[in-house]
Amino acid sequence: MYYLKVIKLIYLIFIFIISLSNNYVFSQETKEILKQKERVEFEFKFLDRNYWTIKNDKNIIVISDYETGDKLIWKFKFLDQKLNIYREEELSLDRSYRLIDHYKNQDKILILFKKNYSSDKEYKIIILHNKNDKIEEYQINSPFSFRVKKIISIEENIILSGKSYQNKSIVVLYKTNTNQLKILSGFYKLNQEILDIKVDLNFKNFKVVFLYNNLNSGSFLISKKFSKSGDEISELKINSKNYSIINGKFYEINDKDFVVIGTYGKRKSKYSRGLFFTRYINNIQKEIKYIEYSDLNNFFYYLKDKKEKKIKERINKKSISNKKIKLNYNLILDNIIKNESEFLISGESYFEEYNDRGFNSTITFYNSYSGNYDLALDPNFAGFNHTHSIIVGFNIDGDLLWDNHIEINDINSIKEKKYTKVNLNYNTDNLALIYFHQGVINVKLINKNKNLTEKKSFNIITKNESDVIWDSEKIMEGFEHWHDNFYYAHGIQKIKNSKDSDVKLNRRVFYINKIELIN
Repeated sequence: MYYLKVIKLIYLIFIFIISLSNNYVFSQETKEILKQKERVEFEFKFLDRNYWTIKNDKNIIVISDYETGDKLIWKFKFLDQKLNIYREEELSLDRSYRLIDHYKNQDKILILFKKNYSSDKEYKIIILHNKNDKIEEYQINSPFSFRVKKIISIEENIILSGKSYQNKSIVVLYKTNTNQLKILSGFYKLNQEILDIKVDLNFKNFKVVFLYNNLNSGSFLISKKFSKSGDEISELKINSKNYSIINGKFYEINDKDFVVIGTYGKRKSKYSRGLFFTRYINNIQKEIKYIEYSDLNNFFYYLKDKKEKKIKERINKKSISNKKIKLNYNLILDNIIKNESEFLISGESYFEEYNDRGFNSTITFYNSYSGNYDLALDPNFAGFNHTHSIIVGFNIDGDLLWDNHIEINDINSIKEKKYTKVNLNYNTDNLALIYFHQGVINVKLINKNKNLTEKKSFNIITKNESDVIWDSEKIMEGFEHWHDNFYYAHGIQKIKNSKDSDVKLNRRVFYINKIELIN
């Protein structure tokens, strides 16, 4: 009898635990995940060309240009955290100037323009100051041609990076005080690929992260530190002799200890086979740990059941014979996130799609003269199809702790760009994986390798209840982290409203929606 009572008690405890677990998951599924706050709209008129947004913690700057003949009028609208306009500026530029990149900090916004038909030698930089109405303008006439892709500011100097006509990576320091250009030491070489440029928190130094491949000595991931005047201070060098490093991120624990996570692949290949983890301590590189994609538990969940089953069967067969299946993927990496004792890395997978049906595919391209996004015929390339984003957790020794994912089945892009954002709640360790596409926000809540919710989709709300969205266009669309748990979505929508007398029947607008994530 006593034995039966013990069994019954254990059974009741088990049922109670299962009930608590189910209630927790149910509460996560039913709780509010996000709130859509304010929305602002700008009517897209006939002579309007394009819209861009730049943000810092306190405001959003909306940039637009419109036709006036030989000149283009560039408008700059400053929005506060309620999306109210508190400042407007306007500039007139020759229509041959095209916006290339921008950079912002708390004090100023830099906008880089390139003059078309100038053999990539003429650039213009506009600087808008946040704390006052001051506007600065700098004209750069380079003695050599180079295609600038990125602009960074460090105090009074400006850093420009890109490629020469000989496909050599180049980093240039532009001194605004003297109007001089200086090529940084160690660049202007073949077999280099610049991955990132970052200004240190003290705003006195900056780092350039780049790849260098040498057929004899291996593949290198290098981080060089420079002073604000462009003098080299130090160098961190990660070397892989057996594989090619495809991409990599540095996380600074202190000035002598760095965690490095990246992707690797077969020598001379641009596709990655997995992730690597290493540390760089006291100028010494520790052993690199390689993690194949097939070692991740959730990497293939984006596939349909039959395909996932087939791949896992192949992996199991290989593991029985002590072999590993070789998988090749494109993976765009985010920065490393540190959460207590764990180091997290997120990456988004995509593949190039080529048209093999015997007819031309259409792709969108930017016509810099007309200012429109036009369609071009390409007999082969059909865009980048994004499949899924992964997030992986490591400990300080590089041991794989867990992994998770969000599937992406609706994005085809013309740019190699990561769409998924990661939001970490440091109090609960809950993570939100978010991406935005054609007016729809997609969110999945996880806690390490546990799924708290399945992927949920939310349509962007309109300004009026009677608005009906006819189309959410892909061009000029984006989703950005703003501050704290707030994000904003932007893009172009065609909207019809047949009920409100004070609203136009049909309108095409550039919109910005403020969104609060409740994670």
